[in-house]
Order: sequence, then structure tokens, then C-alpha cells
Amino acid sequence: MAKVVIAGKSDCPYYARAELLGDKLALNLPDFKLHKIVIQPEEWDKWLKDTCNARGWEHKKSPLVWRELVGPWREGSSDWWS
Repeated sequence: MAKVVIAGKSDCPYYARAELLGDKLALNLPDFKLHKIVIQPEEWDKWLKDTCNARGWEHKKSPLVWRELVGPWREGSSDWWS
């Protein structure tokens, strides 16, 4: 299973739109998992740089949206690929 993570500046209109879409999807799709990270504008640049460096990404603007795998795997990875 996966979850969608939406991170953005608290004053960013694009983050607000992504957050609304995520909320609608989470409300209407029972298996849709959403995690929101709201960052203050003065902290955004450092947070974005640290996050991108840790994950090997390049990104410049708010919002940042990604998918993470979550949950226990009951089978080995070779079973998942088949």
C-alpha cells in the first residue's frame, strides 16, 4: 500500500489546491492514505533543501508531492513482482 505526502508552504496557493484535492480523494477512496506537511514560509527553503538532499531529489517550489510505500509486506519482493 502507498500513501501520498503533500508538503508545502502555509501561504502557497498551489499547496492549498493540492491539499484540497488530497482531502477529497481521502474522503472518497477508502484505501487512499494522505499525509500533509505544512511548513512556515520562513522555514521552507531549509526544509526543502534538507528533504531533497536526504532523498536525492531536486525541487525548487511549493508544493512537494510524493508517494511512500507503507504497511507490512506479507510476501517476499519476488512474489510481489510476479
